Amino acid sequence: MYATTEDKNGKPRFTKEQQEEFEQYSKMLMDWMDRNTHPHCTCIITVRDCELLDGVMGVSNKKYANPNNTDAV
Repeated sequence: MYATTEDKNGKPRFTKEQQEEFEQYSKMLMDWMDRNTHPHCTCIITVRDCELLDGVMGVSNKKYANPNNTDAV
């Protein structure tokens, strides 16, 4: 599971220990969400905030994600 996320000089951005710690805390939050929310909830975490969102409605359309798509309006 350890991605080789590298900086512009090819050096790893995170140590193996940091990656393991990130995984540990991520799993703790996922476990809490599994026990306390439903599958449509999302959590956004920044260094200042942690927000739990409840997805009510959503639509995915990859047609508009491609800037070279000539069919897009």
